[in-house]
Amino acid sequence: MGGACDEGLECAEGVCTMPGDTDTETETTESSESETETETETETTESSESESGGVCTESVVFELDAIDADDFVGFEIVESSIGEGMVLAWDEATEDAYALYNFDIPCTDQWHVWIRGLDVETFDSFFVAVDGEPEPPPVFELDCTGMPAQSAYVWRELNYRDAEAPPCETIDPWVQSWDAGFHSLLLLHRESLALSKLYVTNTDVPPE
Repeated sequence: MGGACDEGLECAEGVCTMPGDTDTETETTESSESETETETETETTESSESESGGVCTESVVFELDAIDADDFVGFEIVESSIGEGMVLAWDEATEDAYALYNFDIPCTDQWHVWIRGLDVETFDSFFVAVDGEPEPPPVFELDCTGMPAQSAYVWRELNYRDAEAPPCETIDPWVQSWDAGFHSLLLLHRESLALSKLYVTNTDVPPE
């Protein structure tokens, strides 16, 4: 009862232990705490990178009405006469009319931009610029066939034709390599008289 420790053992807080055991326990505890802190820092870093927007890991699709443009001049919000709902229509007077759209892209990927506009015979194109380029703006063609004879709203993926090139000689589709962040699409009046919707995705799936 209460005697000294056997030879070769040390007394630490009333407990007989081998020499160095206390130091080992302390080192093990400190090592575990250090590993935990490192794991926490790694998780925090990965979380921050994810929140700030890296390479896309999931499919992203968003659609908006043309009337929700961030800015427009020379266009008017009107109700379509052919059942399309509310559309952005050219005022038939402003030659330099435009509609500007800003997209908050969540991650880095190849992005497909689709536009739904009014197509009637040859009145079917816009000038277009993406993030302010190129200059001068090329032509975006809703349709280059001269059809249909009656007005119709159609979806068409963004394409690119030099303004001096003949119809149908387009880069089609014109896919955007966008990093996470804000990107802009500027549509300027050329022939087409109205816009209905826009659809942006990092997939190959077209709008319905």
